[in-house]
Amino acid sequence: MKIIFLSVFSFFLAISFNKPNTQDKAANQNQTSNEGETGEVEIYLLKTVQFTSGKCQVDAGASAIEALPFITNDDIISYTKNQYEYELSQTAVEKIKSTNINRDGTPMALAVNGQIIYYFIFKPDYSNSPCYHSITMGYSYIQDNKVQMRLGYPVQVQGVAIEDKRNDQVLLTAFEQQNKLR
Repeated sequence: MKIIFLSVFSFFLAISFNKPNTQDKAANQNQTSNEGETGEVEIYLLKTVQFTSGKCQVDAGASAIEALPFITNDDIISYTKNQYEYELSQTAVEKIKSTNINRDGTPMALAVNGQIIYYFIFKPDYSNSPCYHSITMGYSYIQDNKVQMRLGYPVQVQGVAIEDKRNDQVLLTAFEQQNKLR
């Protein structure tokens, strides 16, 4: 009798552990539904920032982005991957020109669906301080509503390695899905 009881108990126990968890099922459905969505490319200001000691480079582990994007996906008209050039809406260009980001050395982040792809530093062309360790974007690059991301400022220096994520595959895929990639 004990053997039958233990067998039946084990059977029901096994069934209850193999029963699919409704939370897991919901998460899997959400994951599946997100696969068809296009990536939202946005530029964020940083609410907290720490620079790597002795470098013009954001310390990713000690920095955080603002809750809302500074430049939205709708403000990014296109991206030309060979020139690392963004065409922006007039609204975005005016926002750049009229806000305090035009200060020398303002750190920002480019993200796809809220996931940071890379940090960059705003470096206006009048700046007399170099920024050799980061991707940079400068004020005078705004021409025909286009900005160009560059390696270093004023130029990339030989022997200084910068992780070049300007054409990161996640970023290019997001632009391709939206027909914004040139």
